[in-house]
Amino acid sequence: MRTDRTHYDTLFRTSLETVTHSGFSFDEQVLTPEDQRSGITVILRLKAPELLRSINSMLDAFRAIEPDQYYYPVTDLHVTVMGLIECHNGFSISKETLLRHRRYLEEALLEAPAFTLEFTGITISPSCILVQGFPDSEILDHIRDAIRIRYQSEDILHTIDSRYVLKTAHVTVVRIIRPVTEQKRMLDTIAEYREHSFGVEQVERLELVMNDWCLREQHTELVSAFSLKEE
Repeated sequence: MRTDRTHYDTLFRTSLETVTHSGFSFDEQVLTPEDQRSGITVILRLKAPELLRSINSMLDAFRAIEPDQYYYPVTDLHVTVMGLIECHNGFSISKETLLRHRRYLEEALLEAPAFTLEFTGITISPSCILVQGFPDSEILDHIRDAIRIRYQSEDILHTIDSRYVLKTAHVTVVRIIRPVTEQKRMLDTIAEYREHSFGVEQVERLELVMNDWCLREQHTELVSAFSLKEE
């Protein structure tokens, strides 16, 4: 089923209640030398210039309020299509195993067509701000299911769906990494962008990457890219 507002609205409602009563939570490991969490992930990157400008303009508004939080650079903005191995400390992988992952994905994505994502509004978790993505079809769901099916009969180590089952096409744009001192202003700005239209991305390529927790460019290695078929 295509992403609808229900998942985002439920997350927003429950998270807003938590933040209102207990404040934002924060991940103080991010950006510290001790944070060695890494894994492998299938992603799609945001490339559309107008979309990136619109998201970055919003991030400027949040930076002016809470400059010490972690704001994703436009080069790192992405949608997680599937986490193959969840980021964790002590991650390592052999070249042979990486090649197996690449082969399985090539087979799963062989007939996958290109699709469109529309980004409208933001939602929150207790420690993040997310831009809401809405696919124009069920293609993203089919891609995710094809990957799941391809891995079902294999003995290769993976953590697909171990933390939660991906149902949305969101982009994490802010991570709270320190106590928030301007909570009311942050919540007011969140409300301002709750229904904002950011733009559209034409998705024609997916990537298999080795990455850190925030998928920072300097800590992310492209393993393979997969072109989606034009319809």
